[in-house]
Amino acid sequence: SHNTVLVDGQEQNRRVARDTHTVWEPKAPRWMTNAEWDFAEGSYEDGYGVEGKKIATHTRQVLFAKPDYWVVLDTMTPADAEGHTYEALFHLDAEEAVIDPATRSATVEYGGAAFRIVPLCPEAVEVQVIKGQTTPVVQGWLPTGEHNKLRPIPTVAYRWKAKGRSTVGFVMIPKDAGADWSVKQTKGETLGDGGLRATMVLADGSRDLLLRRPGGKAVQAEGPLDTDATLAVVRLGAKGETLRTFQSDGTRLEVRPQ
Repeated sequence: SHNTVLVDGQEQNRRVARDTHTVWEPKAPRWMTNAEWDFAEGSYEDGYGVEGKKIATHTRQVLFAKPDYWVVLDTMTPADAEGHTYEALFHLDAEEAVIDPATRSATVEYGGAAFRIVPLCPEAVEVQVIKGQTTPVVQGWLPTGEHNKLRPIPTVAYRWKAKGRSTVGFVMIPKDAGADWSVKQTKGETLGDGGLRATMVLADGSRDLLLRRPGGKAVQAEGPLDTDATLAVVRLGAKGETLRTFQSDGTRLEVRPQ
């Protein structure tokens, strides 16, 4: 029932590990906010399933490129060398969700306004809309506020299989009634070991170049961005000029000529 990632079909479960119920020392997750960007990062390192087995660590990074769109990056790091199935869930408070078979994006409408989820690497994921499901597990419902009464809603599930560290990214785009979509095109590429590179083309002709650096590598040697940041984004204007930049946990960011 959560907007998070299932591992091998199993939900997060801290109930069986009572030592995780109290945190004595606060963690120091990365976050920032300013006029151009909001960013937050957190990790879930505890168990999954009925037995609460620690089969993977889920790190989620959320970046708001104000005021146009959000990027959600889910990095899964398994505890073993075996292959695992991951499933990112997004519950949408709407009547229906429309899937584009080419981009595997999911779109819902709200009285003329709309919201869209676009996977950055559509070829790397499968997509399914689940609504009002009771078996084999309960999925695709929202409470109504009345006792014991639910209503069915579309829940978009993006699935992928991987060995080792993997990252899947999603662009989330809101649209006002009568307005155009702020992001016209997206293109992404997985780099291995949790790395991901993407381009978002905006309606005004500018482009956002994003790099989620592969784990353990100090420099990304290929592509338009060279950085030591875990996550970096550069917005280029229609003429290729740098308009604004973002770095998480980095000291250097270079844009190579294209």
